[in-house]
Amino acid sequence: MPKRVSLTILLSVILVLSLGITAIAQPAPAAAGSADAAIAVGQEQLGKPFRYGAEGPDAFSCVGLMRYVLKTAGIDDNAPWVAEDYLTAYAPVAAGDLQPGDIVIYPDWATMYVGDGMLLNSNEVAGQVTLTPMSAVGEPLGIVRPPYTS
Repeated sequence: MPKRVSLTILLSVILVLSLGITAIAQPAPAAAGSADAAIAVGQEQLGKPFRYGAEGPDAFSCVGLMRYVLKTAGIDDNAPWVAEDYLTAYAPVAAGDLQPGDIVIYPDWATMYVGDGMLLNSNEVAGQVTLTPMSAVGEPLGIVRPPYTS
């Protein structure tokens, strides 16, 4: 004689299995203090408005975004307020050694390289936090690497 399975038990098993599969499929969060953590924090700000002197979390200036990212990701609680000051605050990086998480400085403008030729920035022209192709903005004043843990 075949055994009957209760509908409640069957649905419970399906729920447990689907939750387990979902948990397995989720990527691990980036380690605090890492370049990946900084990029993740920055990308969460995409689309938020540009505002002079704003340091988030609702609006950002270009330097305010860098300060917010570095502080929130656990890298530097006291990042510079002037874009060009990043050039002496962190280790310089040659253009050929550019890595995701590096801060790329232009005159009066601080950005973060996120990979694939793209910069994360609070863009005054666009009026919001955006990704901008490096090829569209010209030669930087310099590139630096914050003190990431990994």
